[in-house]
Amino acid sequence: MPRLDTDDLTPVSKRLVLDFDAVCDADNGVDGVLSHSAMAFGATLDDRPPTLVMLSDNDGNRDHQLLVFAVTMD
Repeated sequence: MPRLDTDDLTPVSKRLVLDFDAVCDADNGVDGVLSHSAMAFGATLDDRPPTLVMLSDNDGNRDHQLLVFAVTMD
């Protein structure tokens, strides 16, 4: 297998866009964020921003979890 030429590669950066600890509190009914198995962009409704849908399985003994977020770009 040929070796990858890394001379033309530019490293990507990352930044936190959602703090799940801030999402999980007693006021909104989310009891901890599970490990998510699926993530996809959902529908764009009317003139609202697109949605991001995250789904977890039940890890064998927990409830399923479905989280939906509005995605906005600044």
